[in-house]
Order: sequence, then structure tokens, then C-alpha cells
Amino acid sequence: MMKVIFAAYLLIRALGQCDIVHAEPPTIDLSDQAQRIDYSLGSQLGNDMRRIHVEIQPDAFRQGIQDALAGKPPRIDKRGMEILLVDIKRRLRRRQQSTKRQAVADIRAHGKRFRAEHAARKGVKTTDSGLQYEILSPGKGLRPGPRDQVVIDYVATRADGVEFNSTYRRGKPETYRLDKLIRGLTEAIGMMHEGAKWRIVLPPELAFARHTPLENRTVVYTLTLRKVLPEKSAQ
Repeated sequence: MMKVIFAAYLLIRALGQCDIVHAEPPTIDLSDQAQRIDYSLGSQLGNDMRRIHVEIQPDAFRQGIQDALAGKPPRIDKRGMEILLVDIKRRLRRRQQSTKRQAVADIRAHGKRFRAEHAARKGVKTTDSGLQYEILSPGKGLRPGPRDQVVIDYVATRADGVEFNSTYRRGKPETYRLDKLIRGLTEAIGMMHEGAKWRIVLPPELAFARHTPLENRTVVYTLTLRKVLPEKSAQ
């Protein structure tokens, strides 16, 4: 909504201050605060149009604004304009959907390559579910059951190395019931012994749900199982 207001404000000022049929670009004075504001708004509007790949014909665009401000009848009938604008929205939506599909495909392809390279590393094991793990330190304590509480420290990153969570940054481990964690962590921690430290790689299907920032992403946990609190003692 603010962009629409900004654009309208910009166009009204521009139409009121310049000769819209002049062949040469108007001279602007960017030492003038009002013109600096107008230029900034125009730059924003232009960038928005470029980002969504909308090509504007300046003369027709300005004429439409001028006719509307002057109260003149539109040169295209209302129904015709509605059809044109609906078609533009439809094409933009298709382009955005195509861009999103390509982004998802790229993310998944990168994750698949990452997992293939990781699986080939010495010491890495892969389970039937697709979970990959490397034992950095084996641990010697209890192994948790599904309803046990687990106390864990971890650093979590995407496959591209971007960190998205860390107990170390917060300064203390976290406690969860094992069967309440994401599927891949439930599986991995269920195989660990108290005191163990593993590097765990999860494909999207074992990681985060749809409609979250991490959907479709392969994620990596470097995780230490600090303590197991058996179900009875945790109550």
C-alpha cells in the first residue's frame, strides 16, 4: 500500500512540475530537498518494476496519469483496461511461481550434491531413511528411548554453511522429549549414547516442514548428547 501511495505522490508531483511532452529529459536539481525526495521515490518505483520484469512505455504511462488527473474519459474502455490488468497480474503470478520453483529446484539440487559428497567421506554412515551421521566422539552413557528427555548442545547450519541455530550462542544446552524433535534428530539421537558427539546430515524429508524458511533444505547438526533423563526420572 505504501508503494502505491509513494508512486502516486511521485507522479502527481512530476506531472505538476514538468512538461510531459518535452523531448529532452528535464533538468533536476538534487540539492533541492523536494527533488531529492521525488528522485528517490522514482528510483524505488523503477527498481520495483525492473524486479518484476514489467516494461513501461513512459509516454503512454504519463498520458494515462495525465488523463486521469484531468478527469478526461479514458482512451481505452473500462472493460478493456480490466482485461489488460488482469492479464498482467496473471503473467506476473506465473513468472513468480516459475522463479520460486526454480529456486526450490536449485536448493534441493545443492543439498543432493552436498549429501552425496558427505556420504563419501570416511567414517560417514547412511541409514535406510537417508540420514547421514559421523561419530566424532562415541559416548559411554545411556541411550535414550522415544519418551525420554534429552539434554543437547548443537550448532545447526544449512548445507551452504549458513548457521541458523546454536545452543552455544544462547549459552546453555536445551532439553527436549526425544519423540518431539524433528524426525531426523529423533532417529539420530535415539542411536547415540550419553556423552556422544555426532555430525548429523538430514535431507529435507527428515528435517523441517513445508511453509518454513528451511523447507526443502538439507541441514547439518553438530550435536552433543549431554544427558539422558529417563521417562520416570523426568516426570
